[in-house]
Amino acid sequence: MPSKYSEEVIKQALLAVEEGGSLRRVAAQFGVPHTTLRDWRRGKYSHLPHPNRALLPNEEEALVSYIFWMAAHGFPITESVALVLAIQVCKALGRNNPFLKNDKGLSRMWWSRFRARHPTVASRRPNYIQAERVHGATVARVDELFHICQALYDHHGFRGTPELIYNCDETGFGDKGSSRKRVLCNKGQRTVYAQQVTTREHVTVHCCASAAGEVIPPFVIFEKCLPSTAYSLEGPPNALYGVSDTGYMDSDLFLKWLEHFVRYARQERPLLLFMDQHEAHVGTGVVDFCRANQIEVVCLPSHTTHVLQPLDVSVYGPLKAAFTDMARCLGLVRGNLTIGKRNFTPVLKVAHWSRPVTHIISGVGFGRQACSH
Repeated sequence: MPSKYSEEVIKQALLAVEEGGSLRRVAAQFGVPHTTLRDWRRGKYSHLPHPNRALLPNEEEALVSYIFWMAAHGFPITESVALVLAIQVCKALGRNNPFLKNDKGLSRMWWSRFRARHPTVASRRPNYIQAERVHGATVARVDELFHICQALYDHHGFRGTPELIYNCDETGFGDKGSSRKRVLCNKGQRTVYAQQVTTREHVTVHCCASAAGEVIPPFVIFEKCLPSTAYSLEGPPNALYGVSDTGYMDSDLFLKWLEHFVRYARQERPLLLFMDQHEAHVGTGVVDFCRANQIEVVCLPSHTTHVLQPLDVSVYGPLKAAFTDMARCLGLVRGNLTIGKRNFTPVLKVAHWSRPVTHIISGVGFGRQACSH
């Protein structure tokens, strides 16, 4: 039944029609469209009263619990699977329900009513991750990390000093350059193609920011060689540049970045630096440098960065989206433009400040979360 008209009003209006009243006159009297009243007379909404359920309330609650459990353990089920599970329950109990639709499962109407009765059941597009990540971010491992953080906070007095707590991580640009923004086209056009404006040359960008939102100039790593143009003059202010055979971070480059970090970070000591357990980050040279410069390092547990790494969770997505949008806009101006190593840094400069990283980082507040756990 449409939510705008109560069942009692509909019943009174139908009774008036049965007693000889004109359909249009009765509809106007009770404030109900005559087409709605006509549909009720024809039995279009006869299935709407809620007692006609395929599953009992406790059975529906069990199905909801199963949906939530599967989603929490990395195996979320689809709507079609949920409908199959519901029909299997009906068949096992020998029920003949008007909501059953042949042998294929329950009808879409039943599913719509089920969702209305259980508004906590949501539909999302899943983010596919490795099985190790699903089972890596356990409560025990996260608690262990927070206990380590609490000990460091108490020992070094990091509580209330988010400007001394930093987080670093790298991300790759290249291979793909897709934008989430919708484009305009003819309504009847089934497929819309957009010209690729980024090359497959891999470029790594290493970012770092404090829990107070203070950003260290990024470290840009190119594959095999540096661009031949004045890339450093066109890139983000005070950015650092490096080269590796693959375009990824290695131990020598990370030591070079640590020197860059010390130059632009707060001068108070000690500092607290959160990072992942990449092999380039945990060499003996890194340990010696951090000890000499009073930098306390906390490595995030393996396979947990998708929930514990602030840069992964909240920063790199918007940064890459801004980069792709800027590249596509430049492609509209110059149809033959391709964003590669030569013009990567000026686009990164605009994207880096189009949605300030400081605003995102300060909203995440990773240092405060570890304090207040």
